[in-house]
Amino acid sequence: MPDKGDHYMDNEELLKKIAENTSKSLKYHRISAFCLIGILCVVLVSAYIVVPKAASTLNAIDAAARSSEETLSNASATLAEVNEMADSVTKTSDEISTFVNDNRDMMMESLDKMSQIDFDGLNQAIKDLQDAVGPFAKFMKSFGR
Repeated sequence: MPDKGDHYMDNEELLKKIAENTSKSLKYHRISAFCLIGILCVVLVSAYIVVPKAASTLNAIDAAARSSEETLSNASATLAEVNEMADSVTKTSDEISTFVNDNRDMMMESLDKMSQIDFDGLNQAIKDLQDAVGPFAKFMKSFGR
C-alpha cells in the first residue's frame, strides 16, 4: 500500500505539471491572440485601402451604366425620328409622283404653249408700250408736283 507521503508527492508533481501545462497553454494562447490581432490589423488595413477603391469603381460603373441607358434612350428616340422622316419623305415623293402623273397632260400642254410664245414679238410689244406710255407718264409727273 502506498504511503501517504508518496501520494502527496504525486499530487505535488501533478500540480507542477498542471502549472507547466497551464503556463505553456497561456503562452500559446498569447501567441495565438497576437497572431489574430496581427491578422485583424492586416484585414482592417486592407479593407481601408480596398473598400474606397471598390466603392469609387462601383460608382463609376453605375455612372457609366446610367450614361449608357441615356445614350440608348436618345438613340432610340433619334431612330424613331429618322423613321418618321423617312416615312414623310416617302409619302411626299409618292404625292409628287401622283401629282405629276395626274397633271402630266396639262403640264405638257402648258409647256407646248410656252414654247410657242413669240418672245421677240412680246419684247417688241413691251418696248412699244413703254414708248407710248412714257410721254404720258412724264406729263402726269408734272401735275404731281
